[in-house]
Amino acid sequence: MKKLLLILIFLFIASPVYAANRYWVGGTESWDATAGTKWALTSGGAGGEAVPTSADDVYFDAASGAVSVTVAAASNCLSLNFTGFTGTFAGASALSIYGSLTMASGMTNNYTGAITFAATSAKTITTNGKALASAIIFN
Repeated sequence: MKKLLLILIFLFIASPVYAANRYWVGGTESWDATAGTKWALTSGGAGGEAVPTSADDVYFDAASGAVSVTVAAASNCLSLNFTGFTGTFAGASALSIYGSLTMASGMTNNYTGAITFAATSAKTITTNGKALASAIIFN
């Protein structure tokens, strides 16, 4: 019984950490390497989560507010989704997307940094009428 309990504890501790969704709740701020209170696990949730990685889906939605978000350092995400976002996406630092991109018709896109699409399988790019003023790189 003691061995079984130890094995179960080990399996629980050794379980892999899976990617998470990241929702912008940081107001008008920079998307950079500082987590602060910018990212939440749920739409409109409490900030304080880690900065997104290439394994995390990123969402800017209605609960993000009509704010301005500036990509101020090289950033990564799995998919990037702006559905419902009415703010401004800006900046010139590199952005790597390992999944799909969905822009929102009600947002303002002032982002001019290079976007690298680094997916290993077919993904989609949906602009909803928004022009991309960035260098687009497909890896």
